Amino acid sequence: MFVPNYSKHRGWLRFFAGIMIGALIGWSFFIAEYGQKHDRLHGEIGKKDIIIEELQAKNAQFIHDLSLQNEENARQLLVQTVSVTILNAERYHLSQLNVYELRQQMLKELQHLQGTSIETIASLTEVMESAVENKVYKINDNHYTVKITRTYALPDFRIDVEIIHEEQRSSP
Repeated sequence: MFVPNYSKHRGWLRFFAGIMIGALIGWSFFIAEYGQKHDRLHGEIGKKDIIIEELQAKNAQFIHDLSLQNEENARQLLVQTVSVTILNAERYHLSQLNVYELRQQMLKELQHLQGTSIETIASLTEVMESAVENKVYKINDNHYTVKITRTYALPDFRIDVEIIHEEQRSSP
């Protein structure tokens, strides 16, 4: 194969030299632009990493504070109100006034529970139930005994009771 003499054909020599110089200039421009963009993005990532670390530290502090506050609230969880619901008042044909009086008598037995911690109430559930169930409630000439069916020890302490016995006694 015959290779032409470049000293005689300087046009080819300039053409290939121009291609090489253009390729070098293009490559150096590409590297410079890529380097600047890479540096800028690397700086942004560094800033974001710092922000993420700060937010993670704040988040960890908030979680720690929240857990301490939850523990404190759990220790200080107190009964705010006490309520009694009579489930089968219709069965004994009690008037609204009689139901109210019976409920008030039971609330009088339980009023000391208001402001007590729920942990204390949970440990004294049997004593509280026996105090309510063993008492005979007198309304007019009738005497009622009740049985506790459900007890809810939330910030609002609630007891559901059923009347289990009614006696009519006449006064002498």
